[in-house]
Amino acid sequence: MQPSRRAVLSGLATGGLGVAFGATTAATREDDADEGDETDAADGVNGYDLEDAQRDGYWYFRHNVESVLLGGAGVQFPDRKYADDPDHESFAEAVDDLDAEPDDEEFPVEGLTSLTIAPYETSNPQYVTRPTFSPRPVQATLRWDGDGATTREITPAGAAWFVHAAFELARAFDDLGDPSTEVDGVAEEYSALFELAGWRGLEYAFGDGGVLRDEADEDDEGVLALARSYDPEADETTFEDERAIDYAATVWCLSTVADRADVHPAVETAGIDVEDATDLADSTARAIVDAYDAETIADEGGIANVGLVLSVLGRYGSVGTDDALPDVERFGTDLVASVDDAIDDDGRIATGDEEHQAAVQGAVGQGLDLANDGLGLGLDDDGVDDVLSSLVDDSWSDEDGTFDDERANETIATTVWEAGDIVGGLNAALSRLEGDEVRDVTAAFMDRTVHNSALQRAQLDAAVAPDAAYWLPSPANAGGWFGQAPVFNGAVEYRRDAELWQVVDRAFHASEALYAACQFGWLAANSEGVTAQ
Repeated sequence: MQPSRRAVLSGLATGGLGVAFGATTAATREDDADEGDETDAADGVNGYDLEDAQRDGYWYFRHNVESVLLGGAGVQFPDRKYADDPDHESFAEAVDDLDAEPDDEEFPVEGLTSLTIAPYETSNPQYVTRPTFSPRPVQATLRWDGDGATTREITPAGAAWFVHAAFELARAFDDLGDPSTEVDGVAEEYSALFELAGWRGLEYAFGDGGVLRDEADEDDEGVLALARSYDPEADETTFEDERAIDYAATVWCLSTVADRADVHPAVETAGIDVEDATDLADSTARAIVDAYDAETIADEGGIANVGLVLSVLGRYGSVGTDDALPDVERFGTDLVASVDDAIDDDGRIATGDEEHQAAVQGAVGQGLDLANDGLGLGLDDDGVDDVLSSLVDDSWSDEDGTFDDERANETIATTVWEAGDIVGGLNAALSRLEGDEVRDVTAAFMDRTVHNSALQRAQLDAAVAPDAAYWLPSPANAGGWFGQAPVFNGAVEYRRDAELWQVVDRAFHASEALYAACQFGWLAANSEGVTAQ
């Protein structure tokens, strides 16, 4: 049996600062082969179970978010281009305040000069120099290849999922108990660091004057308006073609912040606080109700989008105010009715030609579960269970070692967003369905799809289980001149004729990858009895 997440983190953190982050050591890793275009789709290692999958889910969540935080591919706090920026002094003071043990003269990250608070939507996560993780990570060596970024714009969804993930990781370190005594202050310092990035990112994107707000389009009715994207280098904002998923991600993010019971005493929340986040969550939820219906949401991205919005409304239900909740509940009921029309008696959902069948089952199943719980919709439990059972029973292909997209006979293609939808459905299924099948399928998906396909492109040594029979490449040996950050690839494809996986999109798409990372994190949280946020 693998150690629990709590035990793993405690043991690693007391082993040294670099190990807490995930230092690479020769003693624990043999020579890694450079990442190739294709990987063998052999069966997963015998004995890999749900506990292993939850442990890996935690680490892949953490790898993705930490890599973004320190990688520099996005808006920085403070801005590294302007040495005279007064934020530099305030940042240095903030880091000093976060140091739980200032006498040891070693903050967990060496040379920390800035944090990413809003990631570019699409980036190249290859390093520009050989990465250093031991004895502690050196930020200057963890920067991504900025010249390889395909877009330097930030979007509401990308910013929102990053802020949400930062607060979730801060909470994960808080869950260690009393980190100041349990792990020599390392966990407390990391927790505060992620929370600092979360507050700064929230203010930058969605606070008063936030770069992703369309305040000119807001009125006195308390309805927030979002921009489509913002280019920080050109200082240009795009307002056309805003998306439902941007509003959905923002509501989920704000609901998470509004649910914070307290704020780390060393963190300056600047111009926004928990009360502000609650007001903004209400305003953004009203915007979804006013601007969208089931048809427009589905037209934008298929019926899986309707499932995501249902999940968001359910999450919002735990923090929403009496003024906004009645309209949200009615809207949720309307969305459920539209989804119900597409579900057959066995729980299988009718999908369009371009939709991933398993991803739709997962997104809608999780959406029905969370909306029913958060909004008290009174849905038939058997009907919700049927949707999730169809994901596990009908969409999983044990022969192929993955969930069937049912879009083509020769290949099975899965984007990182679709993988997030699938894991979301598995999260709901694990909480609702009895029996071993859902546990076995969840473990098999992590082992035979996420690992074999290289959806997660690299892995730090701290994430390798002591008795693991194999591991992913280390960041330094994951391809490219100097290696790659341990983050998700954009999309993978399984070729049935050759029984091989192929990475078909190597870019890091912030909104998609961070959404998936959060779903992987909730998979891990369920193992500790922590309520998914």
